[in-house]
Amino acid sequence: MMINRSLILIFAVVVMVACSGRTGSTLLNSREGEPTITPTPPKLENIQVSQTSVLPPYGLRVKADVASLKLRVTSSEEDTQARLITIQTVVDDITKLADKSDAVAVQSLSVSQIGASSAEREASSYYYDSQSYDSASAILMLTTTLAGDNPSVLESLITFGDFLNTFTLPETVTISTLSIETRISDPEIYRHQLIEQVYQEVEALQAARGDTVTFEINGLYSGLKSLPLTDSEYYLYLDPSIVVKDS
Repeated sequence: MMINRSLILIFAVVVMVACSGRTGSTLLNSREGEPTITPTPPKLENIQVSQTSVLPPYGLRVKADVASLKLRVTSSEEDTQARLITIQTVVDDITKLADKSDAVAVQSLSVSQIGASSAEREASSYYYDSQSYDSASAILMLTTTLAGDNPSVLESLITFGDFLNTFTLPETVTISTLSIETRISDPEIYRHQLIEQVYQEVEALQAARGDTVTFEINGLYSGLKSLPLTDSEYYLYLDPSIVVKDS
């Protein structure tokens, strides 16, 4: 059976998020003829920063260029080995379709076990030693590129929805939407602009105070930090240590 309304269901979740300020999770189920939606409480990934918030210095507003959709694939089969093989088959189908897609890619795959920690495995071998699992599910991370001057999470949901509508699920399989988030794929390309901001300020202070002071700057190559401004824009900034010394 085709997942023929996954896009509508995911869109409904996003509308509820926008109205309530909370996230929900979409449960897509192929049994009884149509998918269904069940709200669950995953954590909120992107939080709107108040307009009155004071942003740190040495920063830039940067638009996200990648959206990620986290999915959980489970099976209701009672036999452990059969359940895991079914999940494996669905994962393989999704991976093969993503390999042929220009819009969606599979970024990562992990196995979730009840009562045990998750273990990263390859899609082709994650169900090995399946007799030792009491219950398991596969968690997939799908990604798509955000394009244009005003990237939107809603646009990425349309892309993900179109992709999910292209494959058929067994009656025993459920795909749950756990979260959707955006990110900057390569924040390091902005580092030189942030370092330039630091030196511009230091040079201005040096010009104002002359040779009476010197400056010691540390942390220019420490990890970049970010604050979410909207669901698709971040404030990327550098937090150096600047020590002013009297000459």
